[in-house]
Amino acid sequence: MKTSTRIVLSGVAAAFFYLTAFAQTPGKTGFRFASEGGEPGQRLLSNSIVDMVPYGSDVLMGTGNGLSVWHIQDQDWDSFSADFGMGEGSVSALDAKDGVIWAATAYTASTSQGPLPAGGGVGFSTDDGYTWTWFDQPVDSADQSKDPDSLLIDKPTTTNVQNVTYDLQVTSTEVWITSWGGGLRKYSFADSTWHIVTPDEQKFSSLDHLNHRAFAVTGDDSVLWVGTAAGINKSTDGGETWENFNHSENGISGNFVTALGRQQCGAYDILWAATWQAEASGEFYGVSKTENGGITWEVVLTDPDQTLKAHNFAFDDSIVYVATNLGLFKSVDLGESWEIFPQIADSASGDLLYGSEVYSALAYENLLFVGTADGIALSPDLGNNWYFYMGLRAYLPTNQNGQPATYAYPNPFSPRLHDVIRFQYDLPSAGRVTVKIFDFAMDEVATVVQNKYRNAGDNYEAWTGLRGNGEPVATGVYFYSVERSSADPVWGKFAVIH
Repeated sequence: MKTSTRIVLSGVAAAFFYLTAFAQTPGKTGFRFASEGGEPGQRLLSNSIVDMVPYGSDVLMGTGNGLSVWHIQDQDWDSFSADFGMGEGSVSALDAKDGVIWAATAYTASTSQGPLPAGGGVGFSTDDGYTWTWFDQPVDSADQSKDPDSLLIDKPTTTNVQNVTYDLQVTSTEVWITSWGGGLRKYSFADSTWHIVTPDEQKFSSLDHLNHRAFAVTGDDSVLWVGTAAGINKSTDGGETWENFNHSENGISGNFVTALGRQQCGAYDILWAATWQAEASGEFYGVSKTENGGITWEVVLTDPDQTLKAHNFAFDDSIVYVATNLGLFKSVDLGESWEIFPQIADSASGDLLYGSEVYSALAYENLLFVGTADGIALSPDLGNNWYFYMGLRAYLPTNQNGQPATYAYPNPFSPRLHDVIRFQYDLPSAGRVTVKIFDFAMDEVATVVQNKYRNAGDNYEAWTGLRGNGEPVATGVYFYSVERSSADPVWGKFAVIH
């Protein structure tokens, strides 16, 4: 199962905060009935899309606010969050097998050391997301005499803080999760219990062993691949024995492995790995692959500055897509050559998808999906044309349920943190729109769009925070007007903070 790290780390040191000893009650199971959750939301929950998984004729989307399910045929959504029995926070990992959805969540915990990432648990749904069986984030017992895995543990992880499940893989008999400080664990269908697994001969201690800090997993009943902070590990006997591949001995670009993808097409069975720079001399950021089960490795993608951070992989037969901090890369020859997509623009409206970073991608049902922090783009022709109409964005409808006719988001707007600010507005009928920005003295600062045609319903315009002369605006309060040919003008207010 492919995924990206939920929290973008500046380097391996940022991922290696020592585990703090917060008390955590181990191992409860929660369940909510559909009547408690109510009807699912009909919109995308968040524009931050960290994972995508095929699910029958649908696509599961792991978002910053929960799970959203895109129905390809009907082109609409069902969305689920904690109200339906899921864990707190964002979806950090997803997989599905035989009609069962598995998910993990993560959130930011307030601690004595400041805000830190925390695992919100792992759970599954057998009814398309309407109800969930949910487990607290798997931890070890502080009293090792009561832990069935005590003989395998040196220093237990007893907290969900810095114990976040970044990836999970479902096989016929088990569910494997990789949880940073929580290490590599498996849930056995035979005994309905979580077990710690170490991909080496050492007793478990994520404090002491980089290879116990697990981030990525993929595989099936015959082979399992696990990415850690010490390289890539392979098992062909269900996790009983392991082989490790790393930078110094095998030539992968870096030992911090944040994502794995397995491409099976024709006679090929290729493992792709996001191999980030860790701590060893000579490491660098890149993508590494093996076509022969790990016998030989090759670095196939990096950039001149060696700053490329891969987050995710997608495959369409022999075509490979890599979601990275620099954009979406594509190879049609198994990594021999690469092209990077230019900034994605909607083929119908010309609207742009802002920000270069791509967190997730999926090729499915003759469609290519791309997930970013700015929403989803969809292509029906392998990336030649793109669409991200309003149904593919998370937003609060205007002029409904007491909502205003226009609003700005994010508000306040920080050009240092955000690529754009958007002005959402309603058109009772199709017509022309002009949006202008004014400072506190009501002097015009910029014209965002002039006499642009828009369809009826909810629409938005995006502004980068620049004046008409290309200079950035100063910190302060600003007003904007939306002039509509089919309705009266409306006004809004927002703040800019540098």
